Amino acid sequence: MNQKISKIYLLAFLMLSLSTFPLWAQEGPLKLASDQWPPFTDTDPNSAVALNLVREALRRIKIETEVTIQDFEDVMTGIEHNSFDGSAALWMTGEREAILLFSNAYMQNQLVLVGKRGQDVDLLAMNGLANRSLGLVDGYAYNRDFENVDDVTLIHSKSDEENFQKLLNDEVDCILVDALLMEYLLKGQSEEVREHLVISRKAFIIKPLYFALRKDLPGAEKIIKQFNKEIKKMANDGTYHQLLGLDWLAMDMNNDGIAELIPKGKVIGTVPPLSSYMVYADGEEKPTSMKYYVGGKYYDSWDDIPEKHKGTVNVSASPDASNPGIRVNFK
Repeated sequence: MNQKISKIYLLAFLMLSLSTFPLWAQEGPLKLASDQWPPFTDTDPNSAVALNLVREALRRIKIETEVTIQDFEDVMTGIEHNSFDGSAALWMTGEREAILLFSNAYMQNQLVLVGKRGQDVDLLAMNGLANRSLGLVDGYAYNRDFENVDDVTLIHSKSDEENFQKLLNDEVDCILVDALLMEYLLKGQSEEVREHLVISRKAFIIKPLYFALRKDLPGAEKIIKQFNKEIKKMANDGTYHQLLGLDWLAMDMNNDGIAELIPKGKVIGTVPPLSSYMVYADGEEKPTSMKYYVGGKYYDSWDDIPEKHKGTVNVSASPDASNPGIRVNFK
């Protein structure tokens, strides 16, 4: 009997040791690198929502990070030469998969077309914007997608705010805006947006964002696996919403291929959300109805959610000067 008890204690000790063994056993922080791409990656103290999400997820699994912002070519060269352990925000390509382990997509660069009220931006997108002018922001990586387009006139601006003003002043036919920025705008100026603007239902360009580590980095696979788990926990407990400054997310919580609507807290308001940020999508239009994930439970519709979760929610703009949200002067 004593021998059996000893074996049980030994097994329990080994399991505890394995569960508490650090994922990152190297000296110093995890060295990550990205290029400058606001509002996703940027230098401090500017807003960098992708970096903030990755840092928080890694902090929860007790991994310190050191982030370097530099030109993208130098980022990839540094990873290939082991100067960096990986990147917090990368697009996936076959070439990169050869040397890197990628997490699940934790965000997307969902670029939507925005036009003035009365335009059919979805039709414009279907026609490839032929013979139209398109407003872009200088320095954003999506500019590379239009390098060889001949029948679209590209009008460049220094900022998203300037891009919107050109649209409202009829200096461009439509503009390309990240869906995340449109969520910020809808949150702060919903009525004005709906009065003056129209947004494409389908993303014009979709670029999933991944956290990636070198394959030869000790413990890389375990870190990626734990990172994936923490991201879903952050969506469930409201941390993801808080870091992005949004009230609703759409994320596939149970891996069934269908996104659920997830509120920031347990009190969700009195009416269904007008919009939500799709954390990951496959390029199709958003479903007209989605399930809800509230308080750790799934609900097929808004009406199925218990009344205890429904109540007035105070919405306020962030006092943080580095908040990535924008404001547009519609007058």
